[in-house]
Amino acid sequence: MINNLFVMAKLPAFRYVRMDRQEERMGRLFITNPLNPQENIFTNGRGTKTCYDKFHIIDDKTLKDYPIDKKFLIPVLRSSRSIKTICHKLDKNYYLFVCNEKLDVLKSKYPATYKWIMNWSTKRNQKGILLPEKFINQDGRKTWYYLKPEKPANIFISINPDKKLFFSYSTAPIFLNQRLVAIRTNQKDVELIAALLNSIVSLLVVELNGVSRNLGALDLNADFFKTKMKILDPNLLDTKGKKEILGKFRPLAKRKIENYDKEFSKPDRVGFDKTVLNAFGYDLGILPKLYKLLIDTVNNRVEMKNK
Repeated sequence: MINNLFVMAKLPAFRYVRMDRQEERMGRLFITNPLNPQENIFTNGRGTKTCYDKFHIIDDKTLKDYPIDKKFLIPVLRSSRSIKTICHKLDKNYYLFVCNEKLDVLKSKYPATYKWIMNWSTKRNQKGILLPEKFINQDGRKTWYYLKPEKPANIFISINPDKKLFFSYSTAPIFLNQRLVAIRTNQKDVELIAALLNSIVSLLVVELNGVSRNLGALDLNADFFKTKMKILDPNLLDTKGKKEILGKFRPLAKRKIENYDKEFSKPDRVGFDKTVLNAFGYDLGILPKLYKLLIDTVNNRVEMKNK
């Protein structure tokens, strides 16, 4: 029989998995609770598109040669590679360069910043186009060196997850580079929403709906979170359920996340997912089969690059 567990996710036909009658009955339960969180629970978008990272994302080493004034620097999460845990503390090693001052003001008051801008004013991109020309003619800027950043986010995930599948969150909103999906929710709810996004239910929705790339990574396109993402409805939880979920989630959120083939057998992960399913009234007997479905699906995706 066709697996109805993720009918609510509107999966493409070729991603369905056949399951027995008991599992199909369990699957119907999942249709009642999960909802599309867009607008109801959070809003989402992408991190900031710099149009040229070498100019707009500056590291500590560069700042030694070009001591750009701090008022023009915003700490940014440059890449998902630096994310090791679900609860992420931003290391301030990279900065977005955001400056909208006029050049004559910069030259007289902020000479180091002026020097940085002038250094790049004669450089060209890979197609041989001068950067000022590219930023104005192709990217629609009025002031070629001014970047308007996207709003910061408190939950985020790589747009191309590979062997580690998880959502991260920050205790305070942070600015992101464009290679990350930016999820913005009420700060008082961020921990609970991050917990539910990291449940086996939401991770399966992500894996089964994402598009597999040739190199084995998952591709979460711009419309994924608006049209396909599902999350267990936090409004259905009572105070006791929320407390129990967060009690299991907090230790998990602090440790290093493992690759998919090891992560979902770890005791704290299993205990967390059992607590989530139990809080929503689901039969815990389905959990091992959900893990197997996720692991098998990720494994098939990862192995694509070897075929």
